[in-house]
Amino acid sequence: MSVLVVEFFPERADGIIESLTAENNAVTCRVLPLWQTPQPEAPVDHFSHIILSGGPSPAQKVMNDTLFQKLLPRIQDTPTFGICLGAQVLALLAGAEMGYTLDWQRGWQTIRVTEDDPVFQVLSPKAVVFQHHRDYIRPSPELRVTANSPLCAVEAFRVAGRTMWGIQGHPEVSPERGARILGNHSFEHNEPPAWFGPSVIQRFLTI
Repeated sequence: MSVLVVEFFPERADGIIESLTAENNAVTCRVLPLWQTPQPEAPVDHFSHIILSGGPSPAQKVMNDTLFQKLLPRIQDTPTFGICLGAQVLALLAGAEMGYTLDWQRGWQTIRVTEDDPVFQVLSPKAVVFQHHRDYIRPSPELRVTANSPLCAVEAFRVAGRTMWGIQGHPEVSPERGARILGNHSFEHNEPPAWFGPSVIQRFLTI
């Protein structure tokens, strides 16, 4: 099993690779850093799965990126999981629109699973996930919302008729990694939660 991790910002692939290999030594990973200048060549290898990382860029900017455009046919034909920015990119591909909230979502926040789903069922009925964004998704008819929260109507989704899933939070961020990211910012939960990241990302690998 081989996974292409498309990295939109430095070090955003680290937690993803940790999650991919936590329970499965048979997984091989390749990181494609779209943030590098000059950009690397588009890979010609076959990959069983693709994961799109988080990052600070607007999703529309990623959509217009030359290298990403070259990857689009493979993304459309390969099981793909998007995290934060990666999820927003997949939402745009499914005809959704993006907006911005006045306040950031930061820290550990509870999301609630609203629909049975082969990937997100491991979170049911609710899970605590690390958040670090102020983007929100206006769903399209193709977007099947699978989780929400009081702060965000679309926390997770799958794209109807395609093997594409997205989550606004960061399942790849462990409690220790989250503490480093937040620094002096307070947690919504006083105690960091059990890390469910490996379970949901490993579940995606079964698709």
